[in-house]
Amino acid sequence: MQAAPGFTQHDDLQALLELQAEADDTYVSLRLDGNQNGRVFGGQLLAHAVTAAAVAAPERHLSSLRLGFLQGALGGTPLRWLARTLQHGSRYTTRHLRATQGERVIADAQVTLQLPATGFTHAQAMPTGVPPPDALPTLAALEAQIAQATGEAYHLQMRPFLDVRLVDAERFLLQPATEPTLRYWLKARDPLPDAAGLHAAALAYISDFWLNYASLASHIGVTGARDRVYVASLNHALWCYAPCRADEWLLFDVTSPIAADGRGLAWGRVFTQDGRLVACATQEMVCAVKPA
Repeated sequence: MQAAPGFTQHDDLQALLELQAEADDTYVSLRLDGNQNGRVFGGQLLAHAVTAAAVAAPERHLSSLRLGFLQGALGGTPLRWLARTLQHGSRYTTRHLRATQGERVIADAQVTLQLPATGFTHAQAMPTGVPPPDALPTLAALEAQIAQATGEAYHLQMRPFLDVRLVDAERFLLQPATEPTLRYWLKARDPLPDAAGLHAAALAYISDFWLNYASLASHIGVTGARDRVYVASLNHALWCYAPCRADEWLLFDVTSPIAADGRGLAWGRVFTQDGRLVACATQEMVCAVKPA
């Protein structure tokens, strides 16, 4: 994948998650990850919000993240986060994060961290019959399949440091799917250090990949969406209920309950390979058909 104009290609996930402390409760990132629209990839903003929030309570783990994308972040301009603690109680710490580039406000987020707690427990089971990731084709193999079917090159590969396996990809690659649903396995390609905060930030980063395509899946095939639909994230939420490693396979089971008024909503459950439900995520996006 070529870097978007104004961005440098990065091959290190951990480096993209890092922030530098600039002053009290102010953090800056000079390594910016571009998306297909030539703006900073939303997953990096999600990860940065988690990283900046955790500074105030490193002994607590990520409970929830809610972020609103306000403007597209540009490449070549430092991205600054201003953090403010809203509450620091006996169980929960909540921080407000604002991302800016100069006078432009890029994103507002609220992140809650918590200490471990006991209580009632139940969880939905992982869907049955889902092939394991090693039994599914790589994105490179799917690209070759698309080229053979259409005679045209199409790049599905997102980042060299991620490994993605799409479940039942033939259902939505070249034509609309019968249902607005999507399943895929996703993980960091290389091992990450044993740091819970790092894995939480990495989970936030990868939760922005493919999730919103469920809103498009029943209307247009993957290969037609890039040229015919303008897609941009509006807001994103992530809830974490158990620790997980972002360098081990995670199954995203995603559905879209509605697309209307130029917007689409997707929500997903995140399972570990051994079947534990560890997180849930939602995303609302712009999904506007481009003029012919």
